[in-house]
Amino acid sequence: MKVNITRQLSAGQYILRFAVTGFTPEEVAKMNSFGVPLIQMRQNVPAGVQNIQIAITQINPNIVAGFTSEDQANKYQQDVLAQINQAMKSLRDRNDDFSSIQEVDI
Repeated sequence: MKVNITRQLSAGQYILRFAVTGFTPEEVAKMNSFGVPLIQMRQNVPAGVQNIQIAITQINPNIVAGFTSEDQANKYQQDVLAQINQAMKSLRDRNDDFSSIQEVDI
């Protein structure tokens, strides 16, 4: 799995866009078993800024976060990457001990 970050300074706004790609077959299988991890992000919308919770597989460059300072943008980038890292580590560490076929004599 990879996270691509596009950083842009435009009209005094520090803009960040993320894209998550390249999930391994094992990661996809675990998401199918345990569910897709959710990440807290912010998104610029016409009415201002909206905090959203989004599935890690749906993070894409259309989710734009803008900041008035480079420090704010850097902190947000670190926060998002830390969330993604922790979510994927937790997912990779999980094991399905439930799925099985049982045969019971009655």
